[in-house]
Amino acid sequence: MNEAMGYAWTMPSNKKVLSRTEALWLMLASAAAAIVTTVAAVSNIVAYFAGPVTLTLPVAATHHAVTGLHLGAAAHFASIEATIPSLPLTEATLLAWAGVLNLVGILAVFALLFALVLILVAAVLQFGGRLQKDTEGLV
Repeated sequence: MNEAMGYAWTMPSNKKVLSRTEALWLMLASAAAAIVTTVAAVSNIVAYFAGPVTLTLPVAATHHAVTGLHLGAAAHFASIEATIPSLPLTEATLLAWAGVLNLVGILAVFALLFALVLILVAAVLQFGGRLQKDTEGLV
């Protein structure tokens, strides 16, 4: 009955949990996000070696007050952006490795999400097929 409606799994209280279409869209979105993240990370890594790099550097204290403002204005800063015309090879390599490790972590999360949805759908379809075989003679 649930397979005819397109739902891969329903709770005993007839609450719909996950449909095949939703699972497919979730897996496609996960794969697309992984591709976009990979392209962005690779372009950032190439930029470290190719030209000027803008880094956001944290300041040691939590907030520093800005002086010289007029009209009662107040400002605080916790980081500074620095543009470096050309990074030395060692620093560029270290930043590239940091980008690669960050990308590996993100891709691992997307892969787990893909593997979890795929396993959920496969398990539910196997359970549905077994349930259908068990109940064939009852109707």
